[in-house]
Amino acid sequence: MVIGTKIIGGTMENTRVWFNMNRNYYFNNLDNKCINCGKLEDLHLHHIIPISIGGTNKLSNVVILCSKCHGKLHGIKWYNHSELTKKGMETARLNGKQIGGIKGAKLTTKKSIEAKKRIQKYSKDFQGTLKDIEVMKLIGLARNTYYKYKKELVQELSKDNN
Repeated sequence: MVIGTKIIGGTMENTRVWFNMNRNYYFNNLDNKCINCGKLEDLHLHHIIPISIGGTNKLSNVVILCSKCHGKLHGIKWYNHSELTKKGMETARLNGKQIGGIKGAKLTTKKSIEAKKRIQKYSKDFQGTLKDIEVMKLIGLARNTYYKYKKELVQELSKDNN
């Protein structure tokens, strides 16, 4: 049990807390590559004998593995986030899906439609009597969102008048 820096029933050096505080020590004193495949990135530290069953944090009980080899060792798949994103996007592309928005396309949501109606109703620039800041507070819109919707409203209304 750890209480501050004092240990009851063991030594500080064999705790997970000490291990996590000294991660750089292992990377500086071991080869910075996966001992299984030689990969140089996305590296993890692995206890050969886990602390939970009597292993230690000694350098001789710690090895460096890449996430893929570490996952295989534990029987799970560990990926880094960017790999998962790339795989997902490639799968979607192969299935004919649009990745990202279409350039120049405008997304219309229920929120934007409702907000624009309320801006028209309350803003003195349209049919209302309130200043911009008062309308923002009343309908609960962030400043940038409010002005974006207001600009779109002006454009939509000028199209309708032409």
